[in-house]
This record gives sequence, C-alpha cells and structure tokens, in this order.
Amino acid sequence: MDANLQGEKRYEQVYGATFARYTQQEMIEFIEPFKVRFGRNKLDARSIFEGKKCFDAGCGNGRGALFMLMNGAAHVTACDFSSQNVESTRSFLRQFGFENAEVFESSLESIPRPDETFDFVWCNGVIMHTRYPNRCLNEIARILKVGGKSWIYVYGSGGLYWRTIYRFRRMLHDVAVADCMAALQLMRYETRYVAEFIDDWFATYLRSYTHKDLSAALEAAGFAPAEPLPFGMAYDTSHRRNSYGLLEKDLMGEGDLRYLLHKTKQTPVRSQQILSDGEYGSDFEWPPIIAQRMDPAFERFAAALATDWQRIAAAAHLQRELRLQMTKPEPFDVEAYFQTMDRVASYAANCGGL
Repeated sequence: MDANLQGEKRYEQVYGATFARYTQQEMIEFIEPFKVRFGRNKLDARSIFEGKKCFDAGCGNGRGALFMLMNGAAHVTACDFSSQNVESTRSFLRQFGFENAEVFESSLESIPRPDETFDFVWCNGVIMHTRYPNRCLNEIARILKVGGKSWIYVYGSGGLYWRTIYRFRRMLHDVAVADCMAALQLMRYETRYVAEFIDDWFATYLRSYTHKDLSAALEAAGFAPAEPLPFGMAYDTSHRRNSYGLLEKDLMGEGDLRYLLHKTKQTPVRSQQILSDGEYGSDFEWPPIIAQRMDPAFERFAAALATDWQRIAAAAHLQRELRLQMTKPEPFDVEAYFQTMDRVASYAANCGGL
C-alpha cells in the first residue's frame, strides 16, 4: 500500500499543511521574489494592478493576492482546492489589513465565475500540478476580460534541477509525506525549504513544459503571442540561462516559463488538448551533459542510502546545496555538483542504520 495519502487529502498534506506553517514575517519574505522578478524585467507592479479587479487562481496561502493588493488592486478574488489554504489566505489577508478580498474553495477545472469578469488573472506555479492542465488554463483565460492581462508561471522542461527532482521523487515514493515533514522539521530547515521540498518530492502531478507547447496553448486560449520573462531571482533557471552563456542553457533547460500576457480574443468554449497531462509534461530531448552524466552519478548516490531517514536527509542536503550553487552570480559548476552528490552520499552512508 502507498505510504502517502491520495486525492484531496494528499493535496492538503503537500500544500495546505506546508503553507499553513508560514509566519507573517516569513510571508513578507515569501512575497519578496515577486518584487525582484517584476523589477528585473522592468515591470511596474503598481501600474499593472492599481484599480484592477483581480483573481488569484490557486492562491496557496495568499502571497499572490497580497502582492496584487499591496500594489493597489481594487479587489482580489482568490480560490484554492485546499480548504486549509483558503483559511491560510483569509488569515493573512486579515493580518495584513486587507478587507477588499474574497476567498473560496474551488478546483480550477470549473471556476464558478462568469466569462470575462476580471481585469487581471494571476496563476503562479499551479497549472502543471493539476489533473487537467488544458481545462484549467482555459478556465483561467475564460474569466479574464478581453483586453485584460494575466501572470502565468509554469515549470519549463529540462535542466539539471528537474532531472534531480524526478530522481528524488522516485527515491522517496514510499516515504510518507507526514514522516518526511517531521524529519525536515527535526533537521531545522526553514519553512520555505520544507514547503519547497515537499512540493517537489510529493506533488501528485509535477510536469514541465516547453515554451513551444505552452505558447501554443496560451494562444489557443485567446492570449497574444508572448516570450517568457528572461530575468528574476539569481537561482531562477530562466535568469541563469539568460545570464551565463550557452552551456548554461543546456544545464538549465527551457528555464522558468513566466509570462505577463495580454488577452486579445475571446476564449473558446472547449480547450484544445495541447499541454500533455502525462507524468512529465512536454517531450524533451535531454542534452548529453545531463543524460549521460547525471543518471550514473545518481545511481551511485541512491545506492548509498539504505533507510528512509538517510534518503530524506541526503535529498534535502543535496537540493539545498543545488539551490545555493544556483544562487551564485557565476556560471554553474557542474563538476562541483557531481562532487557534492558523491560527498552527500558518503555522509549518509557513514550514518549507518540511523
């Protein structure tokens, strides 16, 4: 029997329970990357949101809703599939003093709002986690007015980061989410890292897409053609692939697919099935530096880990080290990463039966 809960209860574990751990100060820090990404892409958040009627699709604990309200949104409606996330969002709205908002529980497959209701629709890192991504994208576009704008973020295909995460997901498949969260808390990882690890390792659906596939789906839903925003946080794969040369493009894959979109046409009643709802999303040809080097190194890594505790500790350590290396303002040192992988496996193996 699978050690993890399924369906709605699993969603509550992976997203509701982790997002509920944030404090008000941690929420402020959680919103900061939006400010950085807007700034580095020369987007004026105040002019984009001020006076607008906005919708946050898949709101999590409400950081997108708060970001829009902090930049002058007239009203924000937010929804999430998790009842705990709905309560977390309501709580943070109260803590930050915003009353011009509404939060309700709903799937994105069928959003209970009329066509072309909102001036702006925000959907940050949600579509690739849904069961029916095409249907959800169509609903997001449907409730947006023609002439309105949307922020959409989806994981981009390829890259050393996602190759690592896919291997962790297989390695930790039989570890219970609750046990993993408890172990990470004992290791004293900050809330944002616990949330990131649990999301990456245990989300029921975790897909990544090519710009070609996603842009075709966006245009079919009524959006004007757009390119992904090139810059962001230092560790964003999009920022790295646009900052450090050709090799970085192989190492970072398609990059994070973040768009500020403009809806120019009415959304069709039925969505086209453009985005794959398979396990990995878009088909992607991995470059040799990842496909031929990464897998043998990971086989050595996994073979050294005998217990659930070792697997959790080693995965968390390696993912944290990967994030730290990606944060450095310099080309990614792939040899150092493989050395880190061997070193972490050695640490874990020396722990014996812990």
